[in-house]
Amino acid sequence: MLFFTVSYFAYFLPIVFGCFLICKTIFSSQSAIILLIVASWIFYAYWELKFLPLLLFSLIFNRLVAESFTNARFVHDDRIVRKIFIFGVAINLALLGYFKYKNFFLGSLGYTEEFNLSKITIPLGISFFTFQQIAYLSDARKQKSELCGRFEYVLFISFFPQLIAGPVLYFKEFIPQIRNAISLPLEPKVVFSAIVLFSFGLFKKVVVADNFGILSDSFFASPETTDMLAAWVAMLSFTLQIYYDFSGYCDMAIGSALLFNIRLPRNFHYPFLSANLSEFWRRWNITVSRWFRDYLFRPLGGTRKSIPASLRNLLVTFIFSGLWHGAGLTFIFWGFLHGVGVSIHHTWTRLGMRMSKPFGVMLTFSFFLITAVYFRSASLSDGHRIILGAIGLANGNGCWELLGNNLSKALGGYGKSTWIVGVWNSNVIIVASLIVWSILDHVIRLNSHERLVVKNKSIRICDCLFVSSAFVLIVVFSNNVVDTPFIYFDF
Repeated sequence: MLFFTVSYFAYFLPIVFGCFLICKTIFSSQSAIILLIVASWIFYAYWELKFLPLLLFSLIFNRLVAESFTNARFVHDDRIVRKIFIFGVAINLALLGYFKYKNFFLGSLGYTEEFNLSKITIPLGISFFTFQQIAYLSDARKQKSELCGRFEYVLFISFFPQLIAGPVLYFKEFIPQIRNAISLPLEPKVVFSAIVLFSFGLFKKVVVADNFGILSDSFFASPETTDMLAAWVAMLSFTLQIYYDFSGYCDMAIGSALLFNIRLPRNFHYPFLSANLSEFWRRWNITVSRWFRDYLFRPLGGTRKSIPASLRNLLVTFIFSGLWHGAGLTFIFWGFLHGVGVSIHHTWTRLGMRMSKPFGVMLTFSFFLITAVYFRSASLSDGHRIILGAIGLANGNGCWELLGNNLSKALGGYGKSTWIVGVWNSNVIIVASLIVWSILDHVIRLNSHERLVVKNKSIRICDCLFVSSAFVLIVVFSNNVVDTPFIYFDF
């Protein structure tokens, strides 16, 4: 079930919300928790019923492992607790590795004929709920989190707004909230804040991301037609597509959770305003970035040791981050590039060097724009070809010759053979408007997570106007754009 479908926001979400209010008001708090658990399982099974048993196995297994940490026979023996913890993490990673990376490794070893690799499909959200389970086991082992009731634990992992693509929650963030959500009354302004956030996310997905996706998808489907103008338009389109696609999902997830008085953590904080790559990764996919920081980078030693050791830790963390995003050499190379970039910035700052913020913002955005090519390309060779095309070296042609050709196309109607003819000419006003809107979104910061979620400020008139206009545009654009699943569903 997709957030942007009518079956979700017009039927499923209102019905669950109404039943939740009835349960918490008339019946017991336990019944409200059970209702949300059942609703979450229905939500997950709606997409792929056959993977629901995998989710249930993960829940039961990890809960039993966590409970063993408090077992009287083991609690005073750190060696046994450590072995149980390693076993629990290994099983989680084994499940993730089988479903997500088996095709990649067997294909790399040349076993495509011996194994029918197409039969192995990735269960929805396995990367996200596996990360939450590992964090839970680590915190339970270190006694950072109490072993709450079993129903509360199941809801912590299964809660449908964030189950399939985050934000990745920590135990301490969720359990106190679910208890308050049941005991505290739901204020009308919280409900309207949830509607505003959900509407904003829906607008990002249907109007902004999917329209940019038309441009980027048509180009990356045939990168052999690379020319300078096409490459830069495609890179910009995909960069804005993936940002508004995933941040739109997160806004809808946060808005959905807010209906139940649950405040999910912010996952994006206008990353394209970042002055360096380190800041960028504190603003982009924040909850996954902090997971890698807390459970991989810091255990490796972080930046506490020498510069070479710190750079090694950064590089290893980002390579694994790339591998987490996708099972392919393109994702590993993308992670490697970002690891190198952050390492350079880390060295730069430790040497006491500085850079002006405007230049840093431009450099950081350009770096992400270019490296995103490998995130989207089907192969490294396609990525290399697009990068060469962007600097005017594709197909053996010189930079200035291609630049002149592309300028003449821009002034004379793009020519007859370029891929942009079928897309750009028919949507030039729409695309230009969306680019302008994207700039204004970052400058004015149209939706404020702090105002709507954290501080719970009063709703403004402009919020009401935005919701009304957003739904009008959503209806208009939904007839012209092919509905596509969220990009991060693949991860």
